[in-house]
Amino acid sequence: MRRHGLWMTMVVACQAGPTVDGDTDGIAADTDVGGADTDTVDTGSADTDVADTDATPFEPDATCEYLDLDLYVVFCGGVQSSMRGWVSPIGGADCPPFFSIDGDAWLDASDALAQGGCDDTCVYRNHQAVMLIYCDVRGEYISYLPDGPGQVGDGSTCDPLMEVHTVAGDAWVPDLDTYRAQFPCPI
Repeated sequence: MRRHGLWMTMVVACQAGPTVDGDTDGIAADTDVGGADTDTVDTGSADTDVADTDATPFEPDATCEYLDLDLYVVFCGGVQSSMRGWVSPIGGADCPPFFSIDGDAWLDASDALAQGGCDDTCVYRNHQAVMLIYCDVRGEYISYLPDGPGQVGDGSTCDPLMEVHTVAGDAWVPDLDTYRAQFPCPI
């Protein structure tokens, strides 16, 4: 007997990667956020014009052997994008952590968001990866929380965000009910 739409979950990871202060106790999760449909996600109403700041771009030193351990979902000019958090295993003053958006690097997440023309009211960090059974096949989703570095405010105006991958399709949606409506199991 087939059980379409059965949701069986198992939590497999929580709060990935280093925190803003450079703590590296977490587990890194690298997910692709490019090309996703974001029509169902309201990212707030912040002004996303490039800020007029005195921020100076950062040029990472290749000898620092930087690792991109954090991935944040941001919206720049209304388009879903990603901001990466980079840390060096070498550390020290010559190898500080930094953030990048579209290849441009900044020492401060707020500067990266401002210079990238990104909404700073909803900076999503990966929160939880969950395995599930959908259409009788294993899939997964990753939930994101709006409390990433450089965010202004508490994220209370941000819609929920999750990335879902199942045999029925891949999507960025606010919740599983929306996903089920968009990607029903075939009969």
